[in-house]
Amino acid sequence: MRTTTIQRLAVLSLLYPLLNACEDDPDLFIPPEPGDALIYAYPSDGMVDLPLGSKLLLTFSSDIDEAAAKAECQPDGENFVGTLCLADSEGSLVDLSSAEVSNRKRTLTFSMSGLRAGEEYRLWVSPEIASGVVNLDDQDGPLITFRTRQYNPLPDQAPQVLAINQEMPGVYLPEPVGEERFPFMDFSPVRITFTEPLVETTVRYGDSVKLEHQESGELVDVRILNERHYITLDPKEDLIGGDTYTLTLQGLEDFDEDLLETVTYELTPTLSKDDVVDLNPPIKQLMKAQPALGDPGYPQTSRLHGLPLNQFNLVTEALGVTQVNAMPLVLEGWMGRPDVHVDAVPVVARAGQQLRITGIDPIKLGGEVRTPMFTGDIIGTFVTDVTGYLVTNPYRPKGFQPDDDYAPMFVYMNFDLAMHAEEPRGNASVNQNLMHIQAVGVVDVRDGALTFEVFRTLELDVLSGAAKVSADFALGVRADVDFEFEQLNRDPLQATGSFPEHNQAQVEPSNNIVVVFNEPVHDEGMEQVTLFR
Repeated sequence: MRTTTIQRLAVLSLLYPLLNACEDDPDLFIPPEPGDALIYAYPSDGMVDLPLGSKLLLTFSSDIDEAAAKAECQPDGENFVGTLCLADSEGSLVDLSSAEVSNRKRTLTFSMSGLRAGEEYRLWVSPEIASGVVNLDDQDGPLITFRTRQYNPLPDQAPQVLAINQEMPGVYLPEPVGEERFPFMDFSPVRITFTEPLVETTVRYGDSVKLEHQESGELVDVRILNERHYITLDPKEDLIGGDTYTLTLQGLEDFDEDLLETVTYELTPTLSKDDVVDLNPPIKQLMKAQPALGDPGYPQTSRLHGLPLNQFNLVTEALGVTQVNAMPLVLEGWMGRPDVHVDAVPVVARAGQQLRITGIDPIKLGGEVRTPMFTGDIIGTFVTDVTGYLVTNPYRPKGFQPDDDYAPMFVYMNFDLAMHAEEPRGNASVNQNLMHIQAVGVVDVRDGALTFEVFRTLELDVLSGAAKVSADFALGVRADVDFEFEQLNRDPLQATGSFPEHNQAQVEPSNNIVVVFNEPVHDEGMEQVTLFR
């Protein structure tokens, strides 16, 4: 059976108010013409921690006027007037003359490589950017606000909480400031993003970081991941929908020995299941990258940005350009009921599942000079639960009926990914964690099945951090209950490298000891790791 149910229920749930309003004379209801529009944008409004290798994408249903898009902007109070204006927090405009128009004149792309780290940017877009656009009128401020990644410690500044689950942290204060964009779900990990890197030894669960059930005062049993700017608390059992939990942060320190001011947040998860005792939300989905390597018609071209779906370029000065391809692994996901979660349908895929792409074989310096290092397939393991939401198009009025061409539904996916490689020497070069990733895309129905197109620029470290790789991941996924799901990861855990190497002499006593494994290591059992003289 094809999975058309979700889309139909979502559309019906949005139409209930209209149907009820017209029940006395339903023949009078005429669906509005959607009109040409901005149908997709990346980054989405409110995104933080964007690497400087990211792309800004704007996709329209009609042709872009490139000359108008590059016209000058003028200040207008706290705003700017112009077809396309990008400004930093101090009101300095960014030169957009290098922006490119592609994808049959439907997509504008701008590289963020010249933006400043740790800066907030605001984007204004007017209807003159593309013919017939009807959804960019009457803006009283910027269309999109986003923040780039702060790579280095900030001198003489205490660290601050930048986001919790990609939301402004103020929405979780005991006296909230603002409203959350997406509900905090019972299956959600708590992903805390900071303004700058933290000293990892100051992150101690139960001491400097605590997640407690407010009524009982019990500490929630979690798996904790902390690295650089990021802390993720992944409860070992889902939280109780409707109960309140207290998140306390105190004594966290940056590399200049500045302390985070003690702060407490309150999180009340929404129940995603039919019953609190259920293990998962009620609607099961099996999803696979498709078409992928080996499938007929591969690669397809994304209608959002004109890039190949499931085929990616890894770009860096040190290694040149390497093309990699997605492999057709199946993921198991679960959805809440669209008629219950009308504003945002929650989605979860449980931790431990994997994505796989072809590797860099061999690694070439500058893309030309061969080295003896091979990666084999590169594997991404979701080390915490993947959480997501299906929502109506954010660039249309609330309640606007979804339309695949003019107002596609949006999907937001949040995850923590551990990258590793099949080959031991290559694994030592690419092994790393990618924390607090948010990918944004659209959902529609093709050939009777849900299809997803999601986009995210990832920044990878290779050669043990000696080089950074920017990769635009345009992932195409199809949902079908008939896919075969192989749940077990049968690869045995192995140590693939270490620093210092075995029997290495004259090692500096102050050096760290690093052991690299072929896949992520569970935190349980780490106490059995010992060091002998």
